[in-house]
Amino acid sequence: MMLAMRVLRRTITSRRLLRDKYELELDFKRHWEEFRSSSSEKEKEKALNMTVDIFCRFVKQHSNVAQLITMLVETHIFSFVVGRVFVTDIKKLRLGS
Repeated sequence: MMLAMRVLRRTITSRRLLRDKYELELDFKRHWEEFRSSSSEKEKEKALNMTVDIFCRFVKQHSNVAQLITMLVETHIFSFVVGRVFVTDIKKLRLGS
């Protein structure tokens, strides 16, 4: 009986983790699409911040980041966008100092 309860708990926990990962993936893709389709710079910035935040949470759960990016988006586009944001932020920092 105790063994059956342990197996049941592990099964429930595993299903919950899978569901959480799936929901995280859906959130990532939704925010990524909001970023790509938005015409407002403010909306784009907000959506990209959410996308990067979710991506960082995903990275903590995934051992292969390259595979993760490939699974979620087109790698070259995502890398370009994130790189461009870093360059823009560095320019803003230089102008501010």
